[in-house]
Amino acid sequence: MQKITAFLHLGPLIMPNDVADFDVKKQLSADTYDHFDGPNLLVESAPVGMPVLQSGDWAWMQPYVEPGKGKVPDDELGGRAFIPLKMRPVDEKPGSEDDPYTAVEGYLQLRNTP
Repeated sequence: MQKITAFLHLGPLIMPNDVADFDVKKQLSADTYDHFDGPNLLVESAPVGMPVLQSGDWAWMQPYVEPGKGKVPDDELGGRAFIPLKMRPVDEKPGSEDDPYTAVEGYLQLRNTP
């Protein structure tokens, strides 16, 4: 029961910036999915903004195609790798951010809280 977390698919989500580049040191696995109890793997350089994150402490799980694997599916993850990105609150008003905007699709994970 200790390994259960809320995990939701979400997207496409429009962002005014690109997601962080893939970093193999931040990659999640079955052993490091609970990245908030172990070493801090949360990528803070390009946070994902969402208007409705009033309760809970969430992270964005961004899927990537594993470098070097191309489009060859991995047995376990279908050739995908995930890194956790920090979330940031945004207001619901449209902004005038510089373009281009990026559409992303990924997962929300509720961070384990003490």
